[in-house]
Amino acid sequence: MAQAAGDNDSFDRAIGAAINSVRGAATTAIAPLLFAHAARMELLGGAVDAIVRDAALSVRAVAALPLLAILRDDESKSLELFNILCEKAAPILGSQHIEEYLHHAIYRSYESVRPILVRMLESDGAAARRAAARQVCLAALHDGPSRETAMKDAARVEGGDTAMRGAAAEIYAKNCSHRDVAEQCVSNLPRFFDDEEEGVRRTAALCFRRLDADHLAEPEGLVGAFAGSAAFLHSSTPLLFQLKSMPTPASIDSPAGREGSWYVGSRSRRHQHLIGWRRRNTLRIGRPVLRSVK
Repeated sequence: MAQAAGDNDSFDRAIGAAINSVRGAATTAIAPLLFAHAARMELLGGAVDAIVRDAALSVRAVAALPLLAILRDDESKSLELFNILCEKAAPILGSQHIEEYLHHAIYRSYESVRPILVRMLESDGAAARRAAARQVCLAALHDGPSRETAMKDAARVEGGDTAMRGAAAEIYAKNCSHRDVAEQCVSNLPRFFDDEEEGVRRTAALCFRRLDADHLAEPEGLVGAFAGSAAFLHSSTPLLFQLKSMPTPASIDSPAGREGSWYVGSRSRRHQHLIGWRRRNTLRIGRPVLRSVK
């Protein structure tokens, strides 16, 4: 689920303050220099050490950028500095660049950043919980050496608070067309169609934006689970837009008597047709495939 507007505003102000300060501007300038030539770390290492310990959280909010450059060539050093950066930095743990760093780090060494992810999941800040939950779920989809641990953490996320469940639904919905993880995402999504929070249900329903007619026409897929869920009545628009160009299923008599598109006419009429399909329980629309989220 997307971050709340207040979270985004706070992080934007922090990053804006950083790039408009001398030390913050220097931090953002160091990152491309290290990306271009790793050997420059010999000259800039002292500056990077100082940046991750900076007293201003706004500066540390952008300090993950040079650390990301270092991660490519010196993983252990980068992770060491990132752990220092995250000490006593709770207000910025849900910010854009921190999550960006975690996104790349989980594929290299999930266990190394797991203590930070767990701390974020236990944070009082909803933005930090969302960011950590997203990256935990992505790690659980990744076929790496720490996948079993990540899957246990993902199970905790899926049973967590609204922020965490919404983040999990977001990851599975955004990845449900990726061929490598489609089966997992399709398997995980239905539970969110019946979530107690409408926002989580709406987030999960966005999965249908990722799926084309071929995927929706496969048997035993998301549409059947969705049609019988609590999300159906209030979050069906993404599915209706996808289905409107599909031909009438053979098992369904078109109420309009048309042989062409089943979803012709007003939205309310299309909705009635889908409800009829649901009541006859003849929805045989299958497994979507997924693509990895950024």
